[in-house]
Amino acid sequence: MASLTLMELTVALFRRSEPASSSTEEGRLIEVFANSPHQTSYLAPGLAYNLFRYRLTPDLCCAVAEDRPVPGFLDRSIWKYAGTLHCNHRLPLGFDPAAAEMGIHLNGFYLFQIADS
Repeated sequence: MASLTLMELTVALFRRSEPASSSTEEGRLIEVFANSPHQTSYLAPGLAYNLFRYRLTPDLCCAVAEDRPVPGFLDRSIWKYAGTLHCNHRLPLGFDPAAAEMGIHLNGFYLFQIADS
């Protein structure tokens, strides 16, 4: 059996706490952000972020690099796992790749708000 990293285990626990869905994980990401405006830009190849949405204000999101641990404040009772943003996904409007890289470097996470078009 392959061992899981702390990050993989934490994300798996978030996923398990969510209600069952008939869509795939990639479909979930597309479904969650389907009604949100998108940019025409994409992430650099090799980058991926786990996205979480604040349950009380769904336009508030937190991105965590896939290879980083999920910060403790992302309690699953108030944050919902929204999927993984890969380099082949269009970016939600309001997501700034340069700010995400800096925020994750400095803080371990990047908070952003989905902007209206």
